Amino acid sequence: VVEEEVVVVVVVTVVIVEEEVVVVVVVVVVVVVVVVVVVVVVVVVVVVELVVVVVVVVEVEKLLLVVVLVVVVKVVVAAAPLAVVVVVVLLFISVVVVVLGL
Repeated sequence: VVEEEVVVVVVVTVVIVEEEVVVVVVVVVVVVVVVVVVVVVVVVVVVVELVVVVVVVVEVEKLLLVVVLVVVVKVVVAAAPLAVVVVVVLLFISVVVVVLGL
């Protein structure tokens, strides 16, 4: 889904901008950075979940805290793709504004 969003943004930007290659490059770089950041966050979250599982096994009495942590982690994972879409849309809007400004 994220890849499709990126492709759409880049294609539309190229069509609108034509000669403004620099703007396109900046958008692509920023989108790539955002995607990489999200991937890193997801990886970190998965690692945290594994640690949480280990904690559950080792210390059952802290189960409540662990459950809270897992719920928070799940919410973060669910919100990550949405965040990417929002960032991409904002980027696209800003590019259009810049182009129209030129």
